[in-house]
Amino acid sequence: SYLSSSSGAERCAACPPGMTCEVGSDARNTSATARAFPKVRPGHWSSVDDPMSVFACEDEAHCPGGPAGTCAAKTEGVACAHCAAEHFWRGERCEACSSTAKSVAVPVVLVCLCPV
Repeated sequence: SYLSSSSGAERCAACPPGMTCEVGSDARNTSATARAFPKVRPGHWSSVDDPMSVFACEDEAHCPGGPAGTCAAKTEGVACAHCAAEHFWRGERCEACSSTAKSVAVPVVLVCLCPV
């Protein structure tokens, strides 16, 4: 359970599914501070704006868990579902698009667009 201050009243609440709440966790401490705070479990994500609303991720490779808003490297968006600009998902991580990959795509597209 954790200390919730919703509706202006402080009360203990059950830890939401997808979160870990250490003894003394306080929902007002939703960042990496010295105080205990509810943490998101691996494979789950919550936003910094609404940290107690938890989403399941596609897999743990996208969402490592920890403080609200934490995503794996170069992933972003709700549930860390998208790779950052100029990156693509390859197996277990987002990788940068190389200039070679970009240059190969252009001739292939041109060949496909030309009439036979």
